[in-house]
Amino acid sequence: MLRDGSTNIARCLSFTLRERRSLPAAAEQRRVELGKNARQGTVTIEAPFFLALDWWQTEDDEVTTPKTWAGRQEIHKVARAAQDAISEITDLPNMFEYSSVLRFPPEYRKEATDENKAVEPFYFDARRFVHALDTGFSLDVQNAATMAHPAVELLSLIGLQRFRPATEGRFNLAYFAWFEPLSAVVASVVVSGAVRHSSSRRYQFQLRFRDNQRRYKAFSFATSAGEQI
Repeated sequence: MLRDGSTNIARCLSFTLRERRSLPAAAEQRRVELGKNARQGTVTIEAPFFLALDWWQTEDDEVTTPKTWAGRQEIHKVARAAQDAISEITDLPNMFEYSSVLRFPPEYRKEATDENKAVEPFYFDARRFVHALDTGFSLDVQNAATMAHPAVELLSLIGLQRFRPATEGRFNLAYFAWFEPLSAVVASVVVSGAVRHSSSRRYQFQLRFRDNQRRYKAFSFATSAGEQI
């Protein structure tokens, strides 16, 4: 289970606001803090892995961080929706090809109909990328439910904690793939090109904007840039 300790408290405070009740100053400050944590805070992967994910906790305009979502998106909600979708996968060798509509996880549902609400993915998977100019309207504004690849989305969120691509100018990134077994420690520096490896190959990709206001980004398809020398 992916955990975000602020979720239940934030829901209680949200209920208070929906009932049009005013909050004491301390509670209002706490509500604001919890809302910020839901969007920016740490996501914890519990036993048996015990991983804390927080690599996105930088400024929104930090070009070295491959962050694709907007400031108001709840990271834990997206991760949990992807986790629930992954639990439906039976063909593990082809898990990265499995697609589904991500739905509200149980802990975020306030009404019975919420189980059918769609959740936008992180847009790490380039197959998901669309722009309003391509489709004629914004998928986000229209709340269109479209297919995502949950294994790609969730495992990318986890992998980027240690395996970070290199930045090559604003919104241009690169990484190095290796073709023989490496330890996690060694691979984490090979992937960014900090350490050269004889069998590695360099790939380039970009952060593409999904709307004209430059609020949401997505990974483009990577292209091979040749072997590292």
